[in-house]
Amino acid sequence: SYGLVACIDAVGGDSRKYRHLLALPEIVHCGSLIIDDIQDGSSVRRGGPTCHVTHGIPTAINAGTAAYFHAINIIEVLTPGLSAETR
Repeated sequence: SYGLVACIDAVGGDSRKYRHLLALPEIVHCGSLIIDDIQDGSSVRRGGPTCHVTHGIPTAINAGTAAYFHAINIIEVLTPGLSAETR
């Protein structure tokens, strides 16, 4: 993600318009970890109880899936100048 910002600046662009994209890998990764913990039955993640252990499987599935859609929303809403092809 920081590579993206560095590349934009290196070619004379203004990376400030795209800094919100830095959160995307973490959001998507967290969503995938929530789903993965359900699939493999993990009870601990990062030293604490997993999402599905704390909040139940249905809520955890919704949270993991919401992370994917939230990432798409960040791209579409916070980066309005992108064409459909670029998105």
